[in-house]
Amino acid sequence: MLSRWPPLNPSHIFALHEIKADPTLVPKERGAYGWWFDTSPPGVPIEKAQKLKGFHLLYVGIAPSAPTSKRTLRDRLKNHCRGPIAVSTLRRSLAVLLDGKLQLKVRRQPSGKLYIDQDAEARLTAWMDQHARVCWAITPEPWKLEHHLISTGPFLPLDIKGALHPFVSELRRRRSSVKGVQG
Repeated sequence: MLSRWPPLNPSHIFALHEIKADPTLVPKERGAYGWWFDTSPPGVPIEKAQKLKGFHLLYVGIAPSAPTSKRTLRDRLKNHCRGPIAVSTLRRSLAVLLDGKLQLKVRRQPSGKLYIDQDAEARLTAWMDQHARVCWAITPEPWKLEHHLISTGPFLPLDIKGALHPFVSELRRRRSSVKGVQG
């Protein structure tokens, strides 16, 4: 039953600084994870999001995304915890949503990827450390779980791939509206 699945009902959620201080907290195994926030980025609807001790579950992810990949939870959460935004869907969405508030100046590279400079990455990481927490569960075939969680599980406004909630179109629009580098 999904309601008992640890990222949806965690006994402990970790701050970025905890993971940075001891990366071995995160298993070097396959699994799924959930990101919980005590405040949401501007405009993100949280009324229907799952709530736990003042935090709302806004995003879930997996590692690896395919059976042939060797990526682990530790690998994936490193990307989310420190960036750059080019390697983290969660960070890209947060950067676009927090651009004005944190003055991140999100831009699009000629390759099409979104980026922010190192100082902006540091501000985004600091915001996440203050407001986001993460938990995880080991599971041998996480790619079988992600679609089910996003399409039929709790309301996850920061998830895009497979999401059916109304906010997904706004999030996609905001991400696609980022302009390229001015020469």
